[in-house]
Amino acid sequence: MIKKILVELDKTPTSDSVVKYAVELAKAHEAKLTGVTVMDSKKVGDVGSILPGTACSVVQSYDDHIAMIEKAIREKTAQFIAECDAEGVAYCVQHETGDPYPIIISKARYHDLFLVGLRSLFDYRVVNEPEHILERLVREGVRPILAIPDQYRPIKRVLIAYSGSLHSAEAMKQFLQNRLWPDVAVRVVFFGKNSEEASQILRDGVSHCRDHGFSADAMHLPGDGPHALLEHAEEWDADLVVLGNTMRNVLMKEVFGNVTHYLMEHSPKALFLSQ
Repeated sequence: MIKKILVELDKTPTSDSVVKYAVELAKAHEAKLTGVTVMDSKKVGDVGSILPGTACSVVQSYDDHIAMIEKAIREKTAQFIAECDAEGVAYCVQHETGDPYPIIISKARYHDLFLVGLRSLFDYRVVNEPEHILERLVREGVRPILAIPDQYRPIKRVLIAYSGSLHSAEAMKQFLQNRLWPDVAVRVVFFGKNSEEASQILRDGVSHCRDHGFSADAMHLPGDGPHALLEHAEEWDADLVVLGNTMRNVLMKEVFGNVTHYLMEHSPKALFLSQ
């Protein structure tokens, strides 16, 4: 059951999609949104920067840079509030300063879902390499995370990457139990060359999805790795990919960060990330 949703608010094109998904989910589940902004002023310096939402490079003083960031935060907060009010969604807004990593860890404890940009995280040109923070959050057990691409698209088809491992099963269960979108079509995908093993795992996975009331089918792909996953997601026209963190032949624990980074860099699909 989803009742409290934590929402990243930043000044990037992705943030518009994040807010749209958040409002949509909150309305459907009668949930409350917590919009959060984070600025780490210690990382702001007298250096060239790119203005949020533009491609213009300028040299700014520390004070000018802070003023620009504060303006961007005000604008995004106003947009978030306006969209929540328009749809009758309950919300609160929290403005934080400091390192985003421990702040999100703390807030995620009391929220059922965290919505964040797929390739941005509080990107006010203060956080360096924001995707690395997202990887760290997943490793630390912030779950589930819904990572959103730039373009909004309704979630109608969901691809679940499933190896039969405990952790991939937990990711699948969490998605099914939360029922974010209860009417979606689900496809369970197994990677690997052992067709006999794949057959049993896929039968069990599909049966579990159907027991939760989802329309589901299965696909065995002999290829390994994120390339095959994304290729099939594109072929099937999936809108969302569900991933766990210790998936045999797909997301091995020791390389999870690298695979996650690849998916965030290249996936045009939303990602449901769970540990």
